[in-house]
Amino acid sequence: MSMIALIGAIEVGLVYALVALGVFLSFRILNFPDLTVDGSFPLGAAVAATLITVGWDPVSATIIAILSGALAGLVTAWLNVRFGILQLLASILTMIALFSINLRVMGKPNVSLLGQSTLIDYFAAVKPALTNLNLPAQASLKMLVVGGVVLVVTILLGRFLSSEFGLAMRATGANPRMARAQGIATNRHIYCGMALSNALVALAGALFAQTAGFADVTVGTGTIVVGLAAVILGETILPSRSILVKLAACVLGSILYRIAIALADGASGRHRADPAWCPQSAESHVPTQAGSGSSAMITVTAAHVTFGRGTPLETRALRGLDLTIPIGEFVTVIGSNGAGKSTLLNVLSGDTVPDRGKVEIDGIDVTRWSAPKRAGLVARVFQDPMAGTCEAMSIEENMALAYARGRRRGLALAIDGQQRKVFRERLSLLGLGLENRLGDSMGLLSGGQRQAVSLLMATLAGMKILLLDEHTAALDPRTADFVLKLTQRIVEEDRLTALMVTHSMRNALDYGSRTVMLHEGRVAFDIAVERRRNLDVPDLLALFASVRGEQLDDDSLLLG
Repeated sequence: MSMIALIGAIEVGLVYALVALGVFLSFRILNFPDLTVDGSFPLGAAVAATLITVGWDPVSATIIAILSGALAGLVTAWLNVRFGILQLLASILTMIALFSINLRVMGKPNVSLLGQSTLIDYFAAVKPALTNLNLPAQASLKMLVVGGVVLVVTILLGRFLSSEFGLAMRATGANPRMARAQGIATNRHIYCGMALSNALVALAGALFAQTAGFADVTVGTGTIVVGLAAVILGETILPSRSILVKLAACVLGSILYRIAIALADGASGRHRADPAWCPQSAESHVPTQAGSGSSAMITVTAAHVTFGRGTPLETRALRGLDLTIPIGEFVTVIGSNGAGKSTLLNVLSGDTVPDRGKVEIDGIDVTRWSAPKRAGLVARVFQDPMAGTCEAMSIEENMALAYARGRRRGLALAIDGQQRKVFRERLSLLGLGLENRLGDSMGLLSGGQRQAVSLLMATLAGMKILLLDEHTAALDPRTADFVLKLTQRIVEEDRLTALMVTHSMRNALDYGSRTVMLHEGRVAFDIAVERRRNLDVPDLLALFASVRGEQLDDDSLLLG
């Protein structure tokens, strides 16, 4: 391979490194399979080339190209979020539309930049130095300019993904349910992430047009293949959990991919048309409201929830449920399958909006508040340890997500020395040695360890209500006992108002200060601490039979 061929391959690899970064953002960070890139790459090229030919300066033309790519990404995200169109189909629809838009932008199939000023010309003064080094001046200059852009973008993107906002975006893709529970507006992060992803791809298109000297409507064909190949190749050669190293791996993968193609072309002794390189032609804050001063922390009034209304599968989960829980009370909730226990927690957390009725927290009507908006007031621990944490992130990154719950996430670093100190202090309470493993992946922990960390995460930031959704059901008896005792201790020490849903009547009587039983979407009975002291499991079953006039088998509650 000649020097010019090698430099040319590296130059093209650096251009497509921006595509790889964009693909990494959508596929790896957001878990969003996005084919929009096949349209946003030629869109960036078309916009930049067209504006330059009509007299715009290259910098302004490139900026407009970047914004056009961001807009394309927003359209894809909008189709998915607003209308519920599958991610892949939404991106295909946008990609198809962009083919016509790109033709419209250019007014013809291709635009030549021959004789036009480009970004490369701003650095023409460097050419003599490159010539003195016996390097092909023009080819080397293009490689250096594009390389400089890629370096800056990689550093800035790494810094962004390490910020509070960036960490929230990563959580959105890794575990949306947990992200929402931590107060992250996942839809907003999908919009921002898709816009940023396609903005990077459009920047690559703009640089392609200015280095190759033309824009063509077909240059986007196969762009997604090249981007994915670069990401996969980079991750294979340079595996790492560091976000900056992962980005560098994408750049390296793109360069090696282009060199491999250049070697293959050289070995065959001919230029082959590449699918991504055609021959030259002519991206929750809780509103500050004071409580009413009421002694009731939770008030649910006549709540009705029906799923599948008007269909053969219609299910009335809640039927006019009324429940009031004073400040600082620990309530255990039991009931048979389908009684409405999880639906009640979803109504309190904001995951489910009641068809009718009212939900108040500390005197504030939150009935129509979304889950992220309520996150500053309500924290939740899920039944599945995997649902409450992001296994792809480290322990400290998971803790940082919870630490920022209930406040606006900005571009400040997500983790600093003071936060690590807080995390170590909290984790030391578990006695599991996790305070010395902050950098370890959450996926390395056992189910019990992850659930214990989930419990700490739920209580890390200031909140008023702790919801526990059968949080020991997936654990072995010994680990479950440890987590239950930890729960009792945290609730008492932090003076929290807590609801613990459980299938175990034994645990319902041993923990908390009050037991509520649900049946068919209503409160079957409500037992305060004084009355339940002398009760046992058979007494609860008998009480249910006397109140509801029907028998309840032990098996229907999966007694512990």
